[in-house]
Amino acid sequence: MEDLDDARWPAGVIKAVYGAGYGSTRAFHEKASIRLGMEPSTDGSRGPGLEIGYTLTPSCVGTVLVAATERGLCSVKVGPGEALLVEAMRMEFPRSELQRSDEELAGVAASVRALAEGRSAELDLPLDVKGTVFQARVWEALRRIPAGKTRSYAEVAGSIGTPSAVRAVANACGANPVALV
Repeated sequence: MEDLDDARWPAGVIKAVYGAGYGSTRAFHEKASIRLGMEPSTDGSRGPGLEIGYTLTPSCVGTVLVAATERGLCSVKVGPGEALLVEAMRMEFPRSELQRSDEELAGVAASVRALAEGRSAELDLPLDVKGTVFQARVWEALRRIPAGKTRSYAEVAGSIGTPSAVRAVANACGANPVALV
């Protein structure tokens, strides 16, 4: 707890950092981008200057938008058409540079489309998602659920050691930007 009194960090953040098992705020900052994806500074500002490539692909459940940064998949959306999905992504990343990248993301899009259509797809994609430490724990628990299986919010809460956090787990599931994956 060498930097517990670091004035740059609010007391609630410091408590959460140590409660999550980090030995210092420095250790948290160094490892946060690995666990959470986007750097903490990028997350707070909604990605200014961040380059995001995206592609769209039709599926039996609607159009699927797949978006990625150089670090990994950052957004997957399913909807009725391209224009609405691209606009939703622009709202999610308002200060980012969005580029159509059909060729570069073709393989990823095919795998995500297979998932959307209920076909098995081998996916172990790097992710670049933004979220709290709690959300990251929930999202990692979701990734461990075998394909074709389901878990209740209570089961997910129990699996991450917080059985009373059912509502928080539900909120984290709803905030997952790559839920399909």
